Amino acid sequence: MEDIARCAACGENRELCQSARVDGIKQPRICKECLSEYMRTGESKVEDLHWIIQLNQLDDGESIENLRKQLDEESLIGEGK
Repeated sequence: MEDIARCAACGENRELCQSARVDGIKQPRICKECLSEYMRTGESKVEDLHWIIQLNQLDDGESIENLRKQLDEESLIGEGK
């Protein structure tokens, strides 16, 4: 079954390529068109907002929770706590 959700690069609802999970967080998934463009130009244009909406559309609560924890830890480090 193919996943159709918001592409993390262009923001369109399209069939998405697969991606890896790093530190419990599913990495941004892009559509075939954006993958072809990235391979042609070497420039990535992933938008964080599109990625978060994508995780929500795909009901990936684990990634969202792990991402939230990671951001909380980074903010604590930035505050010097």
